[in-house]
Amino acid sequence: MRSQRDFQKFLDFDLLPYSSGANKIGLPEMLISPEIIPIRQEIIDEAGQIVKAFHFLRQMPLYQKSILSEGPEIVKWKPPNSSILMSYDFHLTSSGLKLIEINTNAACSLLLHALNIFNCVEQFGESSFPERLKEEFIEEIRTFGLNGSNSITIAIIDDNLKKQKTYFDFLLSQTQIESWGWECILGEPQDFILDEESGYLISKNGNRIHLVYNRLVDFLLESPNHNHLALAYLRGKTCFSPNPHEYFLLSDKKRLVDISTPGWLESLQVPDNMIQILRRTVEKTILVDLSKANELWQNRKSLFFKLRSSHSGKQAVRGKSITKKAFEHILKNGNFVAQKFILAPKLKFPQSSQEFKFDLRFYAYKDAIDLVGARLYNGAVTNFQNLGGGFASVKIV
Repeated sequence: MRSQRDFQKFLDFDLLPYSSGANKIGLPEMLISPEIIPIRQEIIDEAGQIVKAFHFLRQMPLYQKSILSEGPEIVKWKPPNSSILMSYDFHLTSSGLKLIEINTNAACSLLLHALNIFNCVEQFGESSFPERLKEEFIEEIRTFGLNGSNSITIAIIDDNLKKQKTYFDFLLSQTQIESWGWECILGEPQDFILDEESGYLISKNGNRIHLVYNRLVDFLLESPNHNHLALAYLRGKTCFSPNPHEYFLLSDKKRLVDISTPGWLESLQVPDNMIQILRRTVEKTILVDLSKANELWQNRKSLFFKLRSSHSGKQAVRGKSITKKAFEHILKNGNFVAQKFILAPKLKFPQSSQEFKFDLRFYAYKDAIDLVGARLYNGAVTNFQNLGGGFASVKIV
């Protein structure tokens, strides 16, 4: 095992320089853990089955018709591409993997890959993760009808880029994409405009954007500040990956409600073997509304409340610790779900004498897993606020 001194060198490693070469980007102290988590091969295989089941479901016409009929207009535009760097996040229980959420814009994959190299951890075949990622970007581009040549320009877009603690992740992605011979522009929504005549999204210096690697957490592009992006997406001349369509089909937490509702999957003629996989991994989830107030309050200790469109554990609260005031806020909001509480597993690490909860994150494209990591934490949610916690390598045993 690497020494603490070696690990500190990794933390201090200047991942990416600014153009001046003087100031360097380092890693947030509590984002990376020195621990390595052993996970049995059968758990990896189970995750593979789950990812395939969700992708199969997502492809079913009856499923799409049922889901999209209740969504806003923007989700009904069906782009030909899918979603780069999704993740499936799980708790590992005595009865297998239990889904926490599906994330269509998961961060830190390249950082986790670098950590795996540091820890001499190999995963998923001979092709390295960056090589598979390149092929997936190419597939997105070609599926969208672009030629995938070296003239491709990719924009990585999010709000308040430089103020985010994962800003280094954007820089890593930019450097990786540029290493493939493409131009990559980091920017915020206001750095791009819609060319009304051509329908293309372009940078302010006039460069056509072929693909937007969309890192916005405004998943449906509803903000007035993102209106030009929504219009560019709907014009169908610029590829967005991920996009509102993919998010609504898989990541909106109403999907947890649908899947765990008795008879719902059966009504869509989902094959029995797929139903078994999906129901086994998705715990009972219900929409929170005023009509269920008494029932929810009485059963709160066995529930976990989540905002339907939340991310990174924001506005997620365990019912056991919820106050009456917070509960009333959730009821009035009208956009929460309540999921059966899934106890996170714990591991104690002898070398550091620390104990952490952990979850497992599987990065995937379509129906295939590319990378797996663990996230170590203490507290109610994965929060990256514990020294010694954070992303950790998973060793498949």
